[in-house]
Amino acid sequence: MGINGIKKLELISDIGRKLQEKFTFDEIDNYLNTYQIKTKHNNEFVSKWSYIKEVLPSADSNTVLKIAKELELIEVKPQEVEKEKVKKNSSELVELWGHNYESKYKLFISHKHSIQKECKIFSDKLKTFNIECFVAHNSVTVTKPWQDSIEKALQTCDGLLAILTEDFYESEWTEQEVGAAIGRNIDTFSINLGSNPLGFLNRFQSIPFKNIETDYKQILSYLIENENILSNLIAMLENSVDYNKINEVYDIFDMKQKQFISDFHAESLVQAFNKNKYLSESYKFGGSIRNPRKEGMNKLLYKLTNKDYSNKLIIPK
Repeated sequence: MGINGIKKLELISDIGRKLQEKFTFDEIDNYLNTYQIKTKHNNEFVSKWSYIKEVLPSADSNTVLKIAKELELIEVKPQEVEKEKVKKNSSELVELWGHNYESKYKLFISHKHSIQKECKIFSDKLKTFNIECFVAHNSVTVTKPWQDSIEKALQTCDGLLAILTEDFYESEWTEQEVGAAIGRNIDTFSINLGSNPLGFLNRFQSIPFKNIETDYKQILSYLIENENILSNLIAMLENSVDYNKINEVYDIFDMKQKQFISDFHAESLVQAFNKNKYLSESYKFGGSIRNPRKEGMNKLLYKLTNKDYSNKLIIPK
C-alpha cells in the first residue's frame, strides 16, 4: 500500500491529533525515536500537534503508514494481519530450529539440567543427520522468555526424547513436556538413564542406556521410519566418500528389527549401492578396498524387506 504526498500529510496531521491526546512532549519524542525518527523539541513549540507536523515529514511513507496502523487510524486488512503473524511465527521458528526448519526433523529433548552436557552430545550427533534438537533447560528457575521458547518448541516439534535420569520425575517441567508431546500424538520415546518410563510414557518405546556416544544410533533407528529421515540416510549412502559415515549409517539400518521400508526405498538403496563404490568397499557392508563385495548390502536389504536383491546389485568401478 503506497501513499502520495497529500495522503502522507493528511495522515501526519491525524497522527499529530492522536499523539497529542496520548502523550507529553517527552513521550512523543521517545515514541518517534522507536521508529528512528529524529526529534527536535526545544520548548519552541506550544502545540504538540504542530510539533509532530514539523518532525514527522522527514520519515518515509512506509514508517508513517506503520504509525498510522499502530494508532488505529487506518484499518488493517485481515490478510495483512495474517501475513504479519506468519512472518513473526517464521522468525520465532528460525530462532528455535534454525534456517530451513521446514525440511528438518525437529526433536525436543526433555531432561534434567544435570545432564546438559550429555544432551549436547546427542544434539550435535543428530544434527549431522538433518535433525534439529531443542535441548530443554530444566533448571530450578525458568524465566518467562525461556518458558515461552519451551512452549513454542513443544508446539512445533516433530518428536520428543525423554532422557530418564533418576531425578527426571522430580521436575514439574519434564512431566509437562512429556504430557504435551503425548497430547499432540507425536513421536515419543525415552532413554533409560536410571529410571523406567512411567505413566503414559510407559506406552512408548524406551531405549536401554549403553553409551552416550553411541546411543544416538538407536535413536535414529526409531526415527528412520520418518520419510524425510529415511530419504536423507539413503542420500548419505549414495553420496558419501567417508567410510566411517557409511558404516555409521549401516549400523542405523541394521538396528531395525522389523521389515519397514517400501519397494521404492529398497530400490533407492540399490541405486545408492550401484552408484557409490565406497559402499562395496566399506567394512560394515562386508568389503574392503581390495575386495569390494555386494553380499553385505543384499543381506541388509533382505533383513529390511524379506526380498533378495542380489541380481540388481552391481559393484561400481
